[in-house]
Amino acid sequence: MWCLANICGENNLKLRDEIIEQGVLNLVVRELCKTPKKVLYYRTAAWLISNLVRGTPYPSYDKIEKCFSALTHLIDYKDNTIQQHTLLSLIFLSEEARDDNIKGIMDNSLIPKILNHIGNEDDKISINALKVTGNIAKGSKYLTHNLCGHELFKSLPRALTSLNPLLRKEACNTLGNILIDGFDDHDYITDFDILYNLIDIIQHDQEEIKVPATYCLFKFLQGCPQEDALKSIDRGVVVILLNNLRSLNTTLVDYSLQALYKILEHGDNVGSQDQQINPLVWEIVQNNLHLVFEELHQHQDDNISLKVEVLVKKFFNTEWQN
Repeated sequence: MWCLANICGENNLKLRDEIIEQGVLNLVVRELCKTPKKVLYYRTAAWLISNLVRGTPYPSYDKIEKCFSALTHLIDYKDNTIQQHTLLSLIFLSEEARDDNIKGIMDNSLIPKILNHIGNEDDKISINALKVTGNIAKGSKYLTHNLCGHELFKSLPRALTSLNPLLRKEACNTLGNILIDGFDDHDYITDFDILYNLIDIIQHDQEEIKVPATYCLFKFLQGCPQEDALKSIDRGVVVILLNNLRSLNTTLVDYSLQALYKILEHGDNVGSQDQQINPLVWEIVQNNLHLVFEELHQHQDDNISLKVEVLVKKFFNTEWQN
């Protein structure tokens, strides 16, 4: 089995397919269901399965469907190496959100077990669990609703505040996939301080982590109620986003502009009905923070220039929009 796992790990798809055709995967699954084995056997089996289901084009569902029942047992085994390889298999199986594979994951009750590992103390296991969750969420809004619940969002703050930048980034990526098609349960984002975790990342973290965090903030603001938007405003998110507009990272600038646009839309509804100016716009102008828009209006990326023009035209005095 160890030799076969090595051969599959060489990324030789012809050999991988031949090993599957010879029924090796089915044999391994049958053996796993028999008398208890030594831990080394389970580690090698988990490694072999992960190599058999990896590589594009992926093997068809009918060739690997037996593996889901094996993964259901392996994911519970109290061994970090086994859990890592089991979740790695599920990453490959959930990529591209292939319907048959996702159904296999759901039918074998794997989703609660995957979510449980997001809070695992081993960062590698937690990252793998987040990747599987993100892959499934990316599939459809229906799948997202199957994932989302108290336990998922209870585990995210630990990942978002981890000292491990890879874990923080993966948590942002996963949350972005959950929010991508719209998300109705905004209370989860605010009740577990996830909104504040995102704002802290956007203000202080590395740019490669700021990018997915800012995307999450934008998608959250796109559909959240007024009171939740005000919570981000109270944390000084307007100034934070304005500062990030000076980044050389075009994607970060793009997401920051989109998030800022949504914030200013909410600002239109802040204050009394007699007010004729958005208080957030007033604060920006009074502190000369609007000058960054003039700089961005000549941005080398036409998409950025256009978004700045639209934002300025909607919210600011037209005397300085050009």
